[in-house]
Amino acid sequence: MFIRRERDALGPESPLLANEAEYRAAVESLQDSGKGLSGRMVVEFRQKPDADGVYRKYGAMYFRGRVVPQHLFMSRNWVLKSSTLELSPAMVAEEESYVFDNPHADQVRRIFELAETDFGRVDYAMVDGRIEVFEINTNPTFPRMRLEYDARERRRVHAVQGIFSGFQDLDEAETASGLTRFRTPKPKLHRLRNRSLGRRGRDILQLCKWRTLSWLGRL
Repeated sequence: MFIRRERDALGPESPLLANEAEYRAAVESLQDSGKGLSGRMVVEFRQKPDADGVYRKYGAMYFRGRVVPQHLFMSRNWVLKSSTLELSPAMVAEEESYVFDNPHADQVRRIFELAETDFGRVDYAMVDGRIEVFEINTNPTFPRMRLEYDARERRRVHAVQGIFSGFQDLDEAETASGLTRFRTPKPKLHRLRNRSLGRRGRDILQLCKWRTLSWLGRL
C-alpha cells in the first residue's frame, strides 16, 4: 500500500508500505511535516515485478466498444509513468504483441461498460491473469505522432491508426458532418501559443511527414 492525495496526479507521498508499522510511520511523517491527513488516501498495491524485477503498466483507449491498446510501459520502479529501461528485442516484441493482438479487449470493454463510460484510457496491470485497474482517465494524453524509424515504429503507427478510427466511430454516431469540436483548456492553449520557434518548426515538420506518408498510403 501507499499514501497519495485524492485529487491530483502527482504520484505517491510515501514509499510502498509493507506492514502496519511502516504505515503508521508514514502517517506520522505527514503530520510532522505539517501536511496533515486531509485529502489523502491509502491505496492497495497488488502488482508484483517479474523474475527480473520489471513492473509493467498497460494503457488502452476506449471508443464506445472499440478497444485500442496504446502502450506497454516497463520499469524497475513501481511508480511507472513511462518505460525507463532500454528495451531488449524481447521487450519490443512483447509491446508489439500487446498492441497488435489486443489480448485484454474483452476485459477492458467490460470495465468501461461497468463504469458507464464511452471514452477514455484505462491504465492497469495484470495480477493473476486479471486486470487490476489504476484509473480510467477521461482526459487522456495521446501518443505523440513522431516518426522514428526504429523497431517500435510499426507499433506507434498502428496505435495512432486505431485512435483515428475510434474517433471516426464516435463522429459517425453523433454528428451529421462527421466533425467534432474540441475546446482546448486556456492554460494549455496559452502554452501552445508560447512554444519556441524551434519547437513549432519541429511540429510543422512532423505534420508534413505524417501527411506525406498518408498520401503515399503508408498510414
